[in-house]
Order: sequence, then structure tokens, then C-alpha cells
Amino acid sequence: MKWSEVRQHFPERCVLVEALKSETRGNERIIEEMSVIDDFENGNAAW
Repeated sequence: MKWSEVRQHFPERCVLVEALKSETRGNERIIEEMSVIDDFENGNAAW
């Protein structure tokens, strides 16, 4: 999934994702494709 698809499927949720395809550009890690492992109501629940 792309980030826009994740946000569409999990609006207003905190998500834990696994990077499936990524690259480094300068000092940034860019995740191009991801898989949602779990979703949470809020960030505290995720931790």
C-alpha cells in the first residue's frame, strides 16, 4: 500500500506499518510500499 491508501483505509487511526519497499534519499528514509500490521485508536494504545 501507499501512504495515501493507508490513510484512506484507516482514517483517524494510529497505524503500525512494515516497510516493503524503501530507499534512502539524503538523510531521509522514504517508504514507498508498506503493509499495515495493526491499527490503534490512539498513539498511547500503540505504545
